[in-house]
Amino acid sequence: MVNGAVWNGREAFIAGDLTASVPQVVRPILLSFTPASHRLRRIDLARSPVDASERPRLRPVAWTGTEVLFTAGASTPVRYDPKTGRWRRAKHAPCSAVSQVAWIGDRLASACGKDRLELYSPRTNTWQTIPTRPSLLNTREGSAIAWTGHQLIVWSGTAHATHNPTPPDGSSIRLK
Repeated sequence: MVNGAVWNGREAFIAGDLTASVPQVVRPILLSFTPASHRLRRIDLARSPVDASERPRLRPVAWTGTEVLFTAGASTPVRYDPKTGRWRRAKHAPCSAVSQVAWIGDRLASACGKDRLELYSPRTNTWQTIPTRPSLLNTREGSAIAWTGHQLIVWSGTAHATHNPTPPDGSSIRLK
């Protein structure tokens, strides 16, 4: 199962897990693929600052220009530098774990309660919390999310409600 992939202009970083059915074993995996040389290499997750139980949920969300930024089910992202092979944790996030995140060009946006967003800047390793009105980013899971350069568009997703309906609606959040 693939959790996600990020392209840095030269190579792709693909995270997922391998599952054996008997006995049920889930083994997380992170690969780097360089199309120009047809080189596939496995990246050692044992050196990552993520607890072994969280590694199957490791998901690449962005290329910062120097590092791959990952979420792993926790609110604090982790960073991987492919040149040095170094892993590190980002500064601890102000809000609890969230399910929906979006890369907005130079920052990571995630829900912070029902009426705020938290924005992480990898450049400064800092968080900013901003007030918003309740949005689909805060109240849904599995939404389609797109960044236009000025607006974060969130469409559909599973509502946090009885019987988990999937409403056909969307919203946008204007960010600077």
